[in-house]
Amino acid sequence: MASMAEHQNSMTIFYRKRDGEIRGYATGIQDMSFYGDNAEDFSLIWDYVVLERDRQVLDNIEKFKINTETKEIELLPEHVFQPDKYKIAD
Repeated sequence: MASMAEHQNSMTIFYRKRDGEIRGYATGIQDMSFYGDNAEDFSLIWDYVVLERDRQVLDNIEKFKINTETKEIELLPEHVFQPDKYKIAD
């Protein structure tokens, strides 16, 4: 069982097994039982990964996906910042 600190410093990302599209998330350490009676059905097409809690990811979840081979979170290419496109404010 995880300690309180481990739970507070973690996030669980639920994603589609086929392509890594993020379908949901929860703070803390969860598993598919998070979805109650639907857990068995959802686990056929979804999986989950527990990662270190990251506020940037949680606040911008739609900009990320899970690499289904490495189970790492990745920024979608269309959201990569392009500093040469914008002037820097004074």
